[in-house]
Amino acid sequence: MEKFIPYEKLSKKQKRQLDTQKRRTWGTQNPVTRTPQNSRAYNRKRAQSWKKDLPPLRPLFSFLPQKGAGKRLLLTGCRKSPTGLFDRFLQSA
Repeated sequence: MEKFIPYEKLSKKQKRQLDTQKRRTWGTQNPVTRTPQNSRAYNRKRAQSWKKDLPPLRPLFSFLPQKGAGKRLLLTGCRKSPTGLFDRFLQSA
């Protein structure tokens, strides 16, 4: 049988050992208080989410004809409407 020694007179190492034996864990519970998000507050992710629904856009410079391409398209006989050059260019790309 071990001799009783008061807690105050124990060494630092022995105090730590006793303290760890007495401690318990929270188990599956989490003691942190959690609050739900405010639905009326500004949320940057939600504000930007509408962009995900749009189809990807091609850069503007991919639609522009290259230098001298307009003359070649006109000579090959595209429609004479204002958008004819652009339509012909899209078909050839």
